[in-house]
Amino acid sequence: HGTAIISGAALLNAAELTGRKLEDIKVVVSGAGASAVSCSRFYFSLGIKPENLLMCDSRGVIHPGRDDINDIKREFLRETDKRTLADALEGADLFLGLSVGGLVKPEMIMKMNPDPIIFALANPEPEIPYDVARAARPDAIVATGRSDFDNQVNNVLGFPGIFRGALDVRATAITEEMKVAAAMALAELARKDVPEVVAQAYGEDFSFGRNYIIPKPFDPRVIQWVAPAVAKAAFDGGVAQIPFDEGAYRERMRSLLGGSTAVLRRFVRRAQQDPKRLAFTEAEDSRILEACRIMIDEKICRPQLIGDPERIRAIAGKQDIELDPSGYDILDPRTDSRLEAYADQLYRQRSRKGVDQVLARTLMQRPNYFGTMMVARGDADGLVSGINYSYPETIRPALQIVGLA
Repeated sequence: HGTAIISGAALLNAAELTGRKLEDIKVVVSGAGASAVSCSRFYFSLGIKPENLLMCDSRGVIHPGRDDINDIKREFLRETDKRTLADALEGADLFLGLSVGGLVKPEMIMKMNPDPIIFALANPEPEIPYDVARAARPDAIVATGRSDFDNQVNNVLGFPGIFRGALDVRATAITEEMKVAAAMALAELARKDVPEVVAQAYGEDFSFGRNYIIPKPFDPRVIQWVAPAVAKAAFDGGVAQIPFDEGAYRERMRSLLGGSTAVLRRFVRRAQQDPKRLAFTEAEDSRILEACRIMIDEKICRPQLIGDPERIRAIAGKQDIELDPSGYDILDPRTDSRLEAYADQLYRQRSRKGVDQVLARTLMQRPNYFGTMMVARGDADGLVSGINYSYPETIRPALQIVGLA
């Protein structure tokens, strides 16, 4: 069931990336053991049509003409003139391998439909090596059970989150709906921006696409997504024995990730109760924009992004940083309606220090000065600056405008 859930999540995203509807996908399964049967049945629950799935065992395609079919395999009998795995792969959209390594040759996958989905999950060696499959079909989405290649289907992604969610609501059973909920949660998580801690763990950046269709095993967010989804499905399905509050439970899962995370979550909850306006003077930096995306999603504050609006939007778009437009403001200090008032105040404060009105207006068009004046006049509750500015560039406006406490 673990392989079924994780590969099911991969299937959901692979179908989206290739523009396929699940009910239209033609599936070929290599292997007829417990894992292959479980995966096939689960794929039916996700939306694959049974008539579109051909299962192959060591003797070839399972069809009514064979006299060696047991009761379990009988469920997968299909009327077809295809007899071998190579025959079955011709015109197929998805290959699911749960058999033995080296079984599939490059020429076999050449006959699959455009943008094929290849899940070669045999261990320790896949049915076709990852790099061989990609070389033969550059248009393919390929997943294996190997950690040294992209798209690893690893059961650790499902456990302990599935059991955690089930046990926390004292579920009396693991239902099909709970398994589907786990797969959908993993698929949705893969579409989210990947935190820097994951990139640091693997030494590379990840984003949703053909080389990243399921989360990485070391992604600390997995349990935050899987356990609540499973618990909610158990509650909705009537197998939970205690009440379930989804919001409170998700917060609890976040707090279980370790001491520092628990402390951080307390500050987050406090900030969410009274979100402040924070001015960001380096909003044209993708790192700042990514941080703001998280703060907007968490409803921690309302970012005030100071800079060139076109550049800010262009950088966010280039880096695939999706900012909820209702959760932030972009302020251009060159055209903002408060520019003259801010410049006048700076002139009054610094006129005896050699700042005339022209210089005051010039300085106030700089994001670091503009943001600091926002705080001084109560138009912002705080300021974040210094990721690119030098120490003097960061501290000087604060000393000149706000002063020492």
